[in-house]
Amino acid sequence: KNKNYSTLKDFTDNASKKQQKEFWKKVAETTHEFMKKNNKLWISVSGFGVYYTHVRICNQPKYYFSEKLKIN
Repeated sequence: KNKNYSTLKDFTDNASKKQQKEFWKKVAETTHEFMKKNNKLWISVSGFGVYYTHVRICNQPKYYFSEKLKIN
């Protein structure tokens, strides 16, 4: 209740260890399944216009501003 989870840092600072463990477990499971079907993946926590903790797992770079990180 009344905890700020608007960014990944806020989540890390404010969420219980149990919540953090479950969050990263879900990210790992989803990433593992995604990798079975895709050769490459990009993981982002960019928060442009999204004001809650989230992870984006894509088969194309999105919201990467460094050309070095966007290499496809």
